[in-house]
Amino acid sequence: MRVVRPLAKLTYILAWLIIGLMVNVLLGALGLAGLPQNLLSLSFTVATMIVGVRTFRGADEPLTPRRAWWRATATCTSSLMLGGLFFIAGMACWWGDVTGLLPGTSPFNNVYVVGFYLVTAVYYLHSGWRQQPATARQSS
Repeated sequence: MRVVRPLAKLTYILAWLIIGLMVNVLLGALGLAGLPQNLLSLSFTVATMIVGVRTFRGADEPLTPRRAWWRATATCTSSLMLGGLFFIAGMACWWGDVTGLLPGTSPFNNVYVVGFYLVTAVYYLHSGWRQQPATARQSS
């Protein structure tokens, strides 16, 4: 299965966010707050992220062959933009955690979320760097 249409991609991402929020609320209601809630929520997020990266395809990207393990998006620009976005999100969560600006009950107020955002940022930035033409990489 490959997801190519922008509306289908948006639907997948919105479902990911809504279901993730529902999972967090359910785990909190079951009394699994703290570490169990964080680890289960992180596991769900990582799984849906991997499925999205492996199934989304760009408009000009072939559908049948598998992507290389390092290729996160169809284009260099989209990889770099998403990498930057995840880096900013990770740093914002880290800053909120360190300064106490986020409430202790916030799902973004834990080291696992910060680590996920920063590792994901590195993955996307690496993907963007590898998708650059060889001449652009050699000149930098």
